[in-house]
Amino acid sequence: MIKYALTIIAIIAAAYSGLSQVKFAFSPEDQKSVEHMIEEERLAVELYQMLAKVWDQPIFKEILAEEKVHLVRVQRLGKKYHVEESQREYGEYLDQNLQNLFNGFRIRANASEKEALLVAAEFEERDIVDLQKYFNTTDNADLIITYEFLLEEAKDHLRIIYKVLSEKGINYTPVYMHEDYFNEIVRRIPISLK
Repeated sequence: MIKYALTIIAIIAAAYSGLSQVKFAFSPEDQKSVEHMIEEERLAVELYQMLAKVWDQPIFKEILAEEKVHLVRVQRLGKKYHVEESQREYGEYLDQNLQNLFNGFRIRANASEKEALLVAAEFEERDIVDLQKYFNTTDNADLIITYEFLLEEAKDHLRIIYKVLSEKGINYTPVYMHEDYFNEIVRRIPISLK
């Protein structure tokens, strides 16, 4: 959050100092992070499309609508920095780890609504870990702003899914993050999907 605030201050200061455009370096690591996040957000859209189609769970449709916005946002970021987006068919990903993740999620999510909710929580948890990593390793203002936004949205999605799981008496144990961090996230009140 401090990094985000400092970036906003730098942008405002640059604007007031007469600079017409703030420019920050776009490193090879930034390139890789944007490529990955485009694919991960596409996976999010396709995952929630599948979940919403199979299960009559309103949060899947609500999160799907938000994930579509997230995908457009990272695609615009990619276009700005000339990151080529691979054109793939539904459920096909260039990143083999994402491919394996989607394939496993598809099998599990079709088994039961409980598994679908667990898959959604697991996906959001992974998204948070990836976004946090990329947020912490960039100095690019555009990426910091975008990743902070996506990170907060993913945390909200995790909170909402966790709330539904809890209401249904389904236990969820974090898969990708430390339990203390997970508990810190899910204890806060969701601000989206009200």
